[in-house]
Amino acid sequence: LSASFSDTLEHLRSDLELAERLQKGKLPRRFTGVKGLEIAQRYLVGNRSGGDYCDLAETKDESAVSLVLSNSSSYGLCNALLSVLMRVCVKLTVDQLEQVGATTDVVKRLHQEILSALGEKEYFSILLATLSRKDLLLRFTFLGEGSLYYAPPGQPFQYYPPMGPVMSHSDLVQEWGEAQIQLQPQGRLIVLSGGAEAALGGAGAVLKLLETVQQRGLVDLVNEFAYQIKSPLGQDDLPDRDCTLLAFQVLVGAGTRLVQVPMRVQDES
Repeated sequence: LSASFSDTLEHLRSDLELAERLQKGKLPRRFTGVKGLEIAQRYLVGNRSGGDYCDLAETKDESAVSLVLSNSSSYGLCNALLSVLMRVCVKLTVDQLEQVGATTDVVKRLHQEILSALGEKEYFSILLATLSRKDLLLRFTFLGEGSLYYAPPGQPFQYYPPMGPVMSHSDLVQEWGEAQIQLQPQGRLIVLSGGAEAALGGAGAVLKLLETVQQRGLVDLVNEFAYQIKSPLGQDDLPDRDCTLLAFQVLVGAGTRLVQVPMRVQDES
């Protein structure tokens, strides 16, 4: 009986591994081939109007990668925000992006240009970040809802909350400053939209969940987050809001130049 039970468990384990491989194979991999970064991403559509927008962009000389994650309170505002974002960012040069405070300056310009499209009760959240491949320094401005977490290799995750409230018609542009995180090879960065953070129970619950999944691969980590969001829902139910889940891992040598020094060959004589 014991041998038969062990064989049954082994077959079930093999079936489960096969199901996991098939499920991973069906998931879209939106951000692939980004030099120096492994990226996993999931997006779950929500019931509310408006929603999340997320994208990555590289500078032409590949010296930096920029991330934008926004959430708008209506579909019309979402379209207006994308239009303004394109107008503002197309004017930026590589040198401007790499200047200290660049992300804050861009967010202020976005807010100023979109004021005419903002209704009295409309608002948006935004995370704008730039990662320099030269020194692995992440500079960012983060306003509104959502959360960001970073863990150096072998260390627990640290929570980085938004730096200010949502952007609205009545909100006055303040001097938030620009935050920085010094990334390390094999370090991990997790970014959640406001809908994802709320569906997971807040920042405290996310940190506890990260403790249990920290050693997993990025895809498994993001899938576990998605499972935790969907498990309380019915089969055909949607989350209340859009949920965007992003996980980054810095690859070894992503921000450093490796120099090979030839070893001297000892003279056998």
